[in-house]
Amino acid sequence: MLARRSSLVVVCIGLALLHGCRRQSDPTAGLALTFNVYPHPPRVGQTTIILTLQHSGQRVTGARIRLEGNMSHPGMAPVFADAAEIEPGRYRATIDLSMAGDWYVLVHVTLHDGLKWEQQFEIKAVVADAENKIRTSQEEGLAPALRKKRGQATLPDLFFSSGSFLLL
Repeated sequence: MLARRSSLVVVCIGLALLHGCRRQSDPTAGLALTFNVYPHPPRVGQTTIILTLQHSGQRVTGARIRLEGNMSHPGMAPVFADAAEIEPGRYRATIDLSMAGDWYVLVHVTLHDGLKWEQQFEIKAVVADAENKIRTSQEEGLAPALRKKRGQATLPDLFFSSGSFLLL
């Protein structure tokens, strides 16, 4: 009788352990985040990011979203912004990209039920305003980038070459 009880206890403990060790389903499976960055190309200063949050193809409403922007090199303080829901499942944040270069943005999401999720994306080649003006004028076919108007440069006497600025 004692052996039978012991066997029953061992079986119950084994089943409990087996049940506890099974793979749990991931509640964040199926979550997807898409984003658009404005202006394009991105430049130093206020940058608007539009995020769309979906779960299994359906937009997710009522989430709290916080963005954390970091430079790709160490030594810079991160910048933060909160996103506001502008329509069901679409969120807008304005973040201040304070320096030219490559940035990565960590998106901290808290769903309406308290579940937390994070996603990261990159914003490559953020340019300084003068660099953006030169690039834009070159793309529009206005060569040379520094045009003279009434004997004065329309941009500061600045020339962009190979990723660095040279003062003329």
